[in-house]
Amino acid sequence: RHSFSRAMNQADVDKQINQMVQFIKQEASEKAREIAIATEEEFNIEKLSMVDGEKIKIAKEYERKELSVDTAKKIEASTSRNAMRLKVLAAREAAVQSVLDEARESLAGTSSNAAAYCGLLETLIVQGAKKINESTVRVRCRESDVGVVRDAIRRASAALPGVNVELDETSSLAAAPVCSGGVEVVNASGKILCDNTLDARLRIAYEGSTPAIRAAMFGPSTAELISL
Repeated sequence: RHSFSRAMNQADVDKQINQMVQFIKQEASEKAREIAIATEEEFNIEKLSMVDGEKIKIAKEYERKELSVDTAKKIEASTSRNAMRLKVLAAREAAVQSVLDEARESLAGTSSNAAAYCGLLETLIVQGAKKINESTVRVRCRESDVGVVRDAIRRASAALPGVNVELDETSSLAAAPVCSGGVEVVNASGKILCDNTLDARLRIAYEGSTPAIRAAMFGPSTAELISL
């Protein structure tokens, strides 16, 4: 009887041990499943975070490249417009310069009418002498104009009382086409000079009339015609 009782007690112990083992296994299995689920969730969160981060990087890189392309296009367009504007300005200046060249060519015939040319020289000599405002002035001219200039000096002297007007025979102006005519008036020392050559008068007239010439030839300014 005692042996049977001990056997029953051992069986109960073994049963309890088995129940505890099964409980522990069940707890371990559930805990392992919880850990696996948590790990997978963390992995998915990390994966989404990495994907979002890469998306942001890609978007920023695309934005940077798009901005770079846009900037390059603007620079190219600006360069093209500037090149076009410079071409227009160059063509316009060439056209204005042609007006000056034509006017200079027309000066070549000024001295062909001796009477009119002598009157013009007289006016230029008087004007130059008054600008210098000294008691003695010398007049320089082209060698080809010496005769007519002597006459002009004689006539100019009548309009310049108290002023001794002489022909400067030591220095001559360049011949045509370098010099179109007219005179230079200098003081006795030669340090003060009034350039009253036809070329100098043309330059003064050209510089003063350039805006009007451009307006007459082209109307609105080039800057208004080219959209920047």
